Amino acid sequence: MKTKEELKQYLSDVGFDCNHFNPNQDPIQEYKIGGIYLQQHMDEYVDMINFLLLQNPPIKTFLEVGAASGGNTYVLSNILNLEKVIIIDDNSHHHHSKRKDILKDIQYEEYICDSQSEEAKKYVNDLDIQFDFIYIDANHSFNSVKNDYFNYKDFVKIGGLLGFHDAGIKGLPQLFEEVVSKDNSFEMIFDVFHRFGNRIYRRIK
Repeated sequence: MKTKEELKQYLSDVGFDCNHFNPNQDPIQEYKIGGIYLQQHMDEYVDMINFLLLQNPPIKTFLEVGAASGGNTYVLSNILNLEKVIIIDDNSHHHHSKRKDILKDIQYEEYICDSQSEEAKKYVNDLDIQFDFIYIDANHSFNSVKNDYFNYKDFVKIGGLLGFHDAGIKGLPQLFEEVVSKDNSFEMIFDVFHRFGNRIYRRIK
């Protein structure tokens, strides 16, 4: 499941939250609505998954900050064969109640609270894990995503990845310009933007 066509077919089959932000000129004209309620732009997501599949050593430990229905967790767990999956979510998204069923065959742990809180940071700290990949996709206002950044960036292992969904909208561009670009512990290694954006940094020290 590594070619772009195979990934697109797989993602089409598992189901999106909505179709209006995905390219209707794609050979797969209509994507399944519902299913795992994935909230991604098809081309952005396929590019990101292909990039993640190339990582060596492979990604095995994953923290998702803001999981909504669990669609992204479902896809990455299956495609990357993740061994340890942690979710931080406040269950404010309207599809949060679907997560338990969507992830019923996925081994994961979740902590329900405000991702920006000290309580959430303590929970992750007590896990005593340095993650291969942390993906931030919670509240996208500048202050909120800045708080998430400072809460979780130190839990990325040296050489590990820190990713952001919606990288081209809301408060994310401001975060990258004013905060992340000034942090010499991280370097940007992946960036794609068609409608929402996905950006990934590698922790270098």
